[in-house]
Amino acid sequence: MLLIIGFGIGFLIPLFSLRFGKFMPADAGTSLSYMFHIPHFPRFDKKLLKKWGRLLSSCVLSGVFGAAALWYLDYKVGGEYSTAAMAVYVFLLGLLAHIDWRTMYLPDVLTVPLLLFGFYFANDYDECIMGALYGYFMPTLVSAIICRFKADCFGGGDVKILSALGAWLGIIGVSAAIVLSVVVFILMLLFTRKKSGPYGPAICFSAFVVLANADTIADMVSVLCATD
Repeated sequence: MLLIIGFGIGFLIPLFSLRFGKFMPADAGTSLSYMFHIPHFPRFDKKLLKKWGRLLSSCVLSGVFGAAALWYLDYKVGGEYSTAAMAVYVFLLGLLAHIDWRTMYLPDVLTVPLLLFGFYFANDYDECIMGALYGYFMPTLVSAIICRFKADCFGGGDVKILSALGAWLGIIGVSAAIVLSVVVFILMLLFTRKKSGPYGPAICFSAFVVLANADTIADMVSVLCATD
């Protein structure tokens, strides 16, 4: 059942991502309506058929990754989070990464629900609140300090998604995700041979890795603190 759920949410990511590029920016109600909009098929067209074939292939591949991601997350932290919580986390991170990769845009209609679900599924509300505040104010402070040298080092969507991830991961977790995302982003630029690109996919991938290895990261921090 877990693999079926994972495949289902992964399968929907390319479909929803493609729809988002057509109507953003928009409010949450409009987005919800257009995400489930049923397209009108024109008469038979070979080019259109090939396009839908490529989209279907992307959906199947994304579904396989979704199933693997949800299974791995359940294997690592299944006792701490419900299946619903893990499914929401995987789906929203995957959709945000896919949309930012295509459009260089992290929509509020996804980052805000990620934040709200972080509070809803929180095990420790104090840690959740502190993590969300830290995730918002830390990049804001960094941007305020270095903006004289490099303007817009953090986009508005980046700040909002870090705040949302702070609610899920706490201060230590979101800090680890930020550090890892920098490494992942540099590797992405080296691989694509570009000087800039979307930062969202690096953040989302790092956030998934950090949640899946939360206990290991906490143990590492404890050892470092004990050493000091």
